[in-house]
Amino acid sequence: MAGKLDYYDYKSDNGSEYVVFMDESNAVAVGNVDAAAGGTGLPTEISPRYITYSTTVGSGAAARKISRRVIVGDVENVKWTSPGPLNFAVDGGPAIPFFPTSATGERRTRLGQFGSGA
Repeated sequence: MAGKLDYYDYKSDNGSEYVVFMDESNAVAVGNVDAAAGGTGLPTEISPRYITYSTTVGSGAAARKISRRVIVGDVENVKWTSPGPLNFAVDGGPAIPFFPTSATGERRTRLGQFGSGA
């Protein structure tokens, strides 16, 4: 469940700068930067890059896997280049370690716009 939501900077693969609306705890965990007022929202044709973090809570038949997709605002962010475990609270309890299970790069649905800065 998402906590407090806020705007954070997002630098696309072609260098254009946007803002994304995301969970504050996730943004802080990966070191995303608070967005300046009046930034341009991420266009719908861009799917942002993210890292999937996962953990298992409980044991035996009661065990369940929990995953979080966390947007990383810049490819130069150390969490993108060398992802490691992060701690997140689960169901209002204490923070527990989640481990990176995959990284998905930015995707665009209109190839003609790639590199145009638009």
